[in-house]
Amino acid sequence: AVKALSDNQREQLSKLQNIFADRFDDPFFGIHKTNSFAAETDKAGMFLLASRFNHSCSPNARYSWHAPSKTFRIYALRSVTAGEELLVSYIAGRNVYGSTRAQRRQRLEAMLGFVCACTTCTLPALEQSASDRRRAELQRLWDAVPSFAPHQTLARLRAIERALKLMK
Repeated sequence: AVKALSDNQREQLSKLQNIFADRFDDPFFGIHKTNSFAAETDKAGMFLLASRFNHSCSPNARYSWHAPSKTFRIYALRSVTAGEELLVSYIAGRNVYGSTRAQRRQRLEAMLGFVCACTTCTLPALEQSASDRRRAELQRLWDAVPSFAPHQTLARLRAIERALKLMK
């Protein structure tokens, strides 16, 4: 597939991060492994622009594969001002919003070999502690919501409402 690319595309691809450079002889294999996204059930894709988005543990955008059109899309999660950097999470939603800084850092270091220094992970100690408590509560709520009995609709809705508030 790399051979079929134009010289310009190959050059752009070669500029992407490769955290596996010391593990594989072919740099493009390492680049693919570092930057590929799940596209379909058993397929992954490379998207040069999407691979340039930086990580945040409080992202303002998210990735999404749109199967009917076979396109990879980025959606804003909130209003974004002109000039504001679009930030995505490299960790799946539940694992970013419902985990502590230490847990997120451990995942990111294991997955991608870097220590997160986003605005959420660099909060002062008291704010970080409060953030970790909110995220732990969010995880408990997510775990509880599927367990509500059918007659507990109001309690389920209150739990979801609390989770949304915590995410904000």
